[in-house]
Amino acid sequence: MNDRWIKKGWEYRRVYREGTKQVGKGVIAYLCCHGAQTMRFGLTVSGRVGKAVVRNRIKRILREIVRKRLAGWPARGELVLVARPEIAGWSYWDIQDEVLRVVGRLSRRLGVPEPGDGGVSHRPRERPR
Repeated sequence: MNDRWIKKGWEYRRVYREGTKQVGKGVIAYLCCHGAQTMRFGLTVSGRVGKAVVRNRIKRILREIVRKRLAGWPARGELVLVARPEIAGWSYWDIQDEVLRVVGRLSRRLGVPEPGDGGVSHRPRERPR
Protein backbone atom coordinates (compact mmCIF):
# COMPACT_ATOMS: atom_id res chain seq x y z
CA MET A 1 0.00 0.00 0.00
CA ASN A 2 2.95 2.35 -0.38
CA ASP A 3 1.43 3.69 -3.59
CA ARG A 4 -1.07 5.52 -1.38
CA TRP A 5 1.48 8.22 -0.55
CA ILE A 6 2.72 11.14 -2.62
CA LYS A 7 6.53 11.08 -2.46
CA LYS A 8 8.02 13.21 -5.22
CA GLY A 9 8.43 16.96 -5.00
CA TRP A 10 6.92 17.50 -8.43
CA GLU A 11 3.77 15.66 -7.32
CA TYR A 12 3.40 17.99 -4.31
CA ARG A 13 3.98 21.03 -6.52
CA ARG A 14 1.32 19.85 -8.98
CA VAL A 15 -1.24 19.45 -6.16
CA TYR A 16 -0.37 22.91 -4.78
CA ARG A 17 -0.65 24.46 -8.25
CA GLU A 18 -3.72 22.64 -9.61
CA GLY A 19 -5.56 21.69 -6.44
CA THR A 20 -8.22 23.47 -4.46
CA LYS A 21 -7.12 24.89 -1.12
CA GLN A 22 -9.06 24.92 2.16
CA VAL A 23 -7.52 26.69 5.15
CA GLY A 24 -8.21 25.73 8.76
CA LYS A 25 -6.76 26.86 12.08
CA GLY A 26 -4.23 24.03 12.27
CA VAL A 27 -4.25 22.40 8.83
CA ILE A 28 -4.34 23.49 5.21
CA ALA A 29 -5.74 20.90 2.79
CA TYR A 30 -5.15 20.80 -0.96
CA LEU A 31 -7.29 18.46 -3.05
CA CYS A 32 -6.53 17.82 -6.70
CA CYS A 33 -9.06 15.67 -8.59
CA HIS A 34 -7.43 15.14 -11.97
CA GLY A 35 -8.91 11.84 -13.07
CA ALA A 36 -6.83 9.58 -10.83
CA GLN A 37 -7.96 6.02 -10.23
CA THR A 38 -7.22 6.01 -6.49
CA MET A 39 -6.87 8.43 -3.60
CA ARG A 40 -3.31 9.42 -2.71
CA PHE A 41 -2.14 11.39 0.32
CA GLY A 42 0.77 13.67 1.17
CA LEU A 43 1.83 15.34 4.40
CA THR A 44 3.90 18.46 4.94
CA VAL A 45 5.13 19.50 8.37
CA SER A 46 7.69 22.29 8.13
CA GLY A 47 10.27 23.43 10.62
CA ARG A 48 8.00 26.30 11.59
CA VAL A 49 5.79 23.79 13.45
CA GLY A 50 8.55 22.99 15.93
CA LYS A 51 11.67 20.96 16.58
CA ALA A 52 12.11 17.44 15.16
CA VAL A 53 10.34 15.70 18.04
CA VAL A 54 7.24 17.85 17.63
CA ARG A 55 7.24 17.55 13.82
CA ASN A 56 7.57 13.77 13.97
CA ARG A 57 4.71 13.54 16.49
CA ILE A 58 2.46 15.59 14.21
CA LYS A 59 3.42 13.45 11.19
CA ARG A 60 2.63 10.24 13.12
CA ILE A 61 -0.76 11.62 14.14
CA LEU A 62 -1.59 12.78 10.59
CA ARG A 63 -0.56 9.40 9.12
CA GLU A 64 -2.78 7.63 11.64
CA ILE A 65 -5.73 9.87 10.79
CA VAL A 66 -5.21 9.16 7.08
CA ARG A 67 -4.97 5.43 7.79
CA LYS A 68 -8.02 5.23 10.05
CA ARG A 69 -10.35 7.92 8.77
CA LEU A 70 -9.47 8.86 5.19
CA ALA A 71 -8.10 5.68 3.57
CA GLY A 72 -11.59 4.40 2.70
CA TRP A 73 -12.69 7.75 1.28
CA PRO A 74 -14.41 7.11 -2.07
CA ALA A 75 -13.05 10.31 -3.66
CA ARG A 76 -10.35 9.99 -6.32
CA GLY A 77 -7.36 12.29 -6.59
CA GLU A 78 -4.60 13.60 -4.39
CA LEU A 79 -4.90 15.22 -0.95
CA VAL A 80 -2.03 17.06 0.71
CA LEU A 81 -2.31 18.10 4.36
CA VAL A 82 -0.03 20.94 5.48
CA ALA A 83 0.39 21.39 9.23
CA ARG A 84 0.38 24.97 10.49
CA PRO A 85 2.47 26.08 13.50
CA GLU A 86 -0.64 26.38 15.70
CA ILE A 87 -1.08 22.59 15.64
CA ALA A 88 2.05 21.90 17.72
CA GLY A 89 0.37 21.58 21.12
CA TRP A 90 -2.89 19.99 20.04
CA SER A 91 -4.06 16.53 21.11
CA TYR A 92 -4.73 13.66 18.70
CA TRP A 93 -8.48 14.25 18.96
CA ASP A 94 -8.19 17.98 18.27
CA ILE A 95 -6.05 17.32 15.19
CA GLN A 96 -8.45 14.64 13.96
CA ASP A 97 -11.46 16.94 14.37
CA GLU A 98 -9.64 19.73 12.50
CA VAL A 99 -8.54 17.47 9.62
CA LEU A 100 -12.03 16.00 9.18
CA ARG A 101 -13.62 19.47 9.35
CA VAL A 102 -11.26 20.98 6.77
CA VAL A 103 -11.41 17.98 4.41
CA GLY A 104 -15.21 17.86 4.77
CA ARG A 105 -15.51 21.55 3.83
CA LEU A 106 -13.18 21.02 0.90
CA SER A 107 -15.09 18.00 -0.39
CA ARG A 108 -18.43 19.85 -0.12
CA ARG A 109 -16.93 22.75 -2.11
CA LEU A 110 -15.79 20.40 -4.86
CA GLY A 111 -18.90 18.21 -4.83
CA VAL A 112 -17.03 14.98 -4.02
CA PRO A 113 -18.21 12.51 -1.37
CA GLU A 114 -17.23 13.43 2.17
CA PRO A 115 -14.94 11.12 4.12
CA GLY A 116 -16.81 8.68 6.35
CA ASP A 117 -15.93 7.71 9.87
CA GLY A 118 -13.94 4.64 8.77
CA GLY A 119 -15.66 2.53 11.40
CA VAL A 120 -13.74 4.30 14.14
CA SER A 121 -15.44 5.74 17.17
CA HIS A 122 -15.23 9.44 17.78
CA ARG A 123 -13.60 11.23 20.67
CA PRO A 124 -13.89 9.21 23.89
CA ARG A 125 -15.98 10.62 26.69
CA GLU A 126 -14.18 12.64 29.29
CA ARG A 127 -13.73 10.85 32.59
CA PRO A 128 -15.05 12.61 35.66
CA ARG A 129 -12.26 13.68 38.00
